[in-house]
Amino acid sequence: MDAVDISHLRPVGKNHSIKEVVLTLFVQQSLQELDKFNNLCDSELGFHEYEWLVKKIVEFREPDIDSTDVTVKTEQPGRRVIRYQKGIPAEIIQAVNEDDRYFISYHSLAYSRWKPFKERFFEVMRYVTQIEPKADVVALSLHYVDEFEWRSDLPVPLEAVFLTNGLLNNDFFKSQNSDFSLALEKKIDELSFLIVLM
Repeated sequence: MDAVDISHLRPVGKNHSIKEVVLTLFVQQSLQELDKFNNLCDSELGFHEYEWLVKKIVEFREPDIDSTDVTVKTEQPGRRVIRYQKGIPAEIIQAVNEDDRYFISYHSLAYSRWKPFKERFFEVMRYVTQIEPKADVVALSLHYVDEFEWRSDLPVPLEAVFLTNGLLNNDFFKSQNSDFSLALEKKIDELSFLIVLM
């Protein structure tokens, strides 16, 4: 097999391809103190902006002769705080109550390495647990978003970037636009882990 030139493939960061890391804590019961998350903007953590999360649900019903019935529901299921670095979001904390799922997520958009990420996460969570002391964590999710740039007018040689004999379906490599996800569940010492490749 001839070597394929992938020199035009560049990670988004200087040292790695990780664009964002999200650590989500799923809690047993609904979050009771959503309005207090604005306190994070007044803390030593350096968050700048507090927002309400807005969810709009648009329902279309069968039209009859006289009208088309459209209903728009607006909900505010959570809150978000943002810390900026040079005018760009660097960290986001979200606290969300959905119908049957309650979670707090920490997003790092300026990820450097695991150790500083972990230290900052625990620093932030010390403040969050003061806001929501009764939030019992029942599961967590760690999600990395890797991003590369292809700096060429030539098509991306997907078969050179990804293992073609691995988990990806061969049709993935023949499409114009590919979107693929795979979820694997593992058990280690009676704990379940979900590994998601997207």
